[in-house]
Amino acid sequence: MEIFQFSFMQHAFVAALLLSIACGFIGPLVVINRQVFLAGGMAHAAFGGVGLAFFFSLPVLPTVFVYTFFLSLVFGLLVVNQRELSETIVGIIWAGGMALGIILLDLTPGYKTELTSYLFGSILTLSKSDLSLACVLDFLLVGTIWWKYKEFVTISFDSEYAKTLGIKVNNCFLILIVLAGFSVVILMQLVGIVLLISLLTIPVYLAKPKSDTLYKMIFKSTLWSLFFSYTGLFLSFYFNLNSGAAIISVAIFSFLLVNLKRMLLNKESKTVFVDGQL
Repeated sequence: MEIFQFSFMQHAFVAALLLSIACGFIGPLVVINRQVFLAGGMAHAAFGGVGLAFFFSLPVLPTVFVYTFFLSLVFGLLVVNQRELSETIVGIIWAGGMALGIILLDLTPGYKTELTSYLFGSILTLSKSDLSLACVLDFLLVGTIWWKYKEFVTISFDSEYAKTLGIKVNNCFLILIVLAGFSVVILMQLVGIVLLISLLTIPVYLAKPKSDTLYKMIFKSTLWSLFFSYTGLFLSFYFNLNSGAAIISVAIFSFLLVNLKRMLLNKESKTVFVDGQL
């Protein structure tokens, strides 16, 4: 257990727990509401916040948090009011955010040594202040989902019926998009901007088949995320790998393994025996 003798690994395992909770709670809602593309666009557009932080010499995570909060509001208002153009809007903001970040980084003098950690994750470099911010975001995200759980369930499965109940569907979607923005900030340190969309979707896919309620899907998604994160951290420590890439590799391997198992089970269930013969 030498891995726990190092303070940076202790921080990493605590962070993995916080990040897995965030991923487990927001992932199912993003997938069920078909907002995966929007979440991916927001993740890449958040790179503009990284560029702002470097250009003005500001702390990166708080800057990205504020930037992403306002970005998600703009995202949400545009998508909610012009749903027929939602994919176009997401594509524009996706590219615009990335372009802004790259331009600001080009204008920033000096060598940006930490840049790759925001693209591909660097959970091993998290400080206590970063953990505190992740904890606050977790609290906001989980608390809001708990508070609005019934509304989220209703709009996720039948938005028209939700309107007849008097639920403000557009407001709920806007809140969901803002929460997705919070998750982007949290997950950015775990697996990076480029890879985080995988951690929002793969645990949900694996948790979905035997989850007949959103509660169960959230719980199982959280457990899968925690499994991916902890296994990836062990692999990154003992084989000197990038932590974000190791976590996503474990997630993809698990995805393929589970899919293979399902295919074999389906094949067996379709086998028909007649008079003792196939």
